Amino acid sequence: MIQMDPNSLTTLGDNDQGQIGEDVFVRKPLQQGEGRVTYLVETGTVSIRRRYSDFTWLYKRLQTELPGAFVPIIPHTRTFHQKEFDSEFLETRRTNLERFLKGVFVVPEARAVSKSLLAFLKASNLETAKKIIEVNN
Repeated sequence: MIQMDPNSLTTLGDNDQGQIGEDVFVRKPLQQGEGRVTYLVETGTVSIRRRYSDFTWLYKRLQTELPGAFVPIIPHTRTFHQKEFDSEFLETRRTNLERFLKGVFVVPEARAVSKSLLAFLKASNLETAKKIIEVNN
């Protein structure tokens, strides 16, 4: 079984260079190949790229980690797959993802105890962090 120190992201490949701020922003959608878009997530001195699927994972994990807490909804994915996204779609999704994260930031329980939120914001290898978190919960 994979073990994790719940007070540290060292085993998650964390980005110790940055501090999480009081606010969060989602900026600069970047298309990286067919159908792959990343968004720059910034808070405090932390700056990291995440995909829509990472936001979806965070939403599901917060519902599991914080039963009874209000977790803001996440914008839905499209019902069909595209190789290229137009700038209007990317801006709308970026705005909605930012609204989602800002909503998460005002949930006291999320900021205080959510290992998933911390990993989402700081883990340089989020895929490994996801596996560790899911095995240990």
